[in-house]
Amino acid sequence: GVTCNDLTPRLSAPLAAMDSTLNRIAPQVHGTVVLNQGLLGPSSVQRWRRFHRTHTQHHVQQIERAIRGV
Repeated sequence: GVTCNDLTPRLSAPLAAMDSTLNRIAPQVHGTVVLNQGLLGPSSVQRWRRFHRTHTQHHVQQIERAIRGV
């Protein structure tokens, strides 16, 4: 089965790359829209980070339940 140890490297690299990009563009965009996502609509760097933090927390809970077999 898949463990958290298996998933961590798979998830960490793309999230770190996204974080790096957001850090790089944040000073240039000054809180303006950087992405217009279909369901979320227009998002600033701050809103995009908040979405990913919340979304990741949701999936971590799902993964933890799956590992526990609940």
